[in-house]
Amino acid sequence: MPSEVELQHLRKELERVAGELQAQVKKNQRISLLNQRQEERIQEQEERLRKKFFQAEDGIRDNRS
Repeated sequence: MPSEVELQHLRKELERVAGELQAQVKKNQRISLLNQRQEERIQEQEERLRKKFFQAEDGIRDNRS
C-alpha cells in the first residue's frame, strides 16, 4: 500500500500532467481553427482562379469567332 507521501506525490504528478494535457488540447484546437480558416481561403482562391480561367477561355473563343 502506498504511503501518504507517495500518494501526495502521485496526485501532484497527475495534476501536472492533466494541466499539460489541457494546454495541449487548447493548442490543438487553435491550430485546428487556423487550419480550417486556411483551407477556406485556399478554396476561395481556387474558385477565383477557376472563374478567371473560364473567363479567359471564353475570351479566347470570342476572339476566334
